[in-house]
Amino acid sequence: MLEGLAGWQLVCLAGAAWLVVLGIRKLIDSRVERAQEQLQGPQVARVYLNGIEIGSLPVVHHKAMLARARRDLRLYLAQAINVVRIGGCMLLALFVFVPAVWLAGITLCLLMEPAEAGSVVQQVLVVLQQPSAEKAGLFIQGALQVSLFLAAFLVGASYLMSQGRLYGYRDVFKEAVHYQLRQEMEAPAQGEVSVLYWAAPLAMSARA
Repeated sequence: MLEGLAGWQLVCLAGAAWLVVLGIRKLIDSRVERAQEQLQGPQVARVYLNGIEIGSLPVVHHKAMLARARRDLRLYLAQAINVVRIGGCMLLALFVFVPAVWLAGITLCLLMEPAEAGSVVQQVLVVLQQPSAEKAGLFIQGALQVSLFLAAFLVGASYLMSQGRLYGYRDVFKEAVHYQLRQEMEAPAQGEVSVLYWAAPLAMSARA
């Protein structure tokens, strides 16, 4: 099946599969968040700087800040530039992973089945030494396609496991909101801001 695809088609197929997985993950996360909100009832957004709570605000207020940030066209431009940079980094990583896949495969074969690995190498040399350049080219093409597919899988998996940070992903919308929160709560400019939703205390719910 993969042998009938060109290299760029294989990369596009792997990229499309990665986008589908990412979209499904986003959908699941949003539904889980909504379900938690319905189960927990009223919530409060607690703001942390480097893991230390520096304040809190109503969840509605925090979501309104996010909504205002998403209406800022300049942030969309900044996010688009960030996505282009991520694409370049992932493309570079794809070609870096190809020799890594070959090296890992050869190492595993030599460690687990050295005799079988030797026979495979001999068969590969026989194919490459054939007088027909077309057959040798097709063999190399097939090997590269499989390597590209495995490399694309590794790149996608590393992106998901690192939540994109390994390749420089930035959520500029959240960063804009975090900047506003720093100003409102007079927090230092340095440090990582995070916002977590917690169930509001009963007393707070009663006053609300």
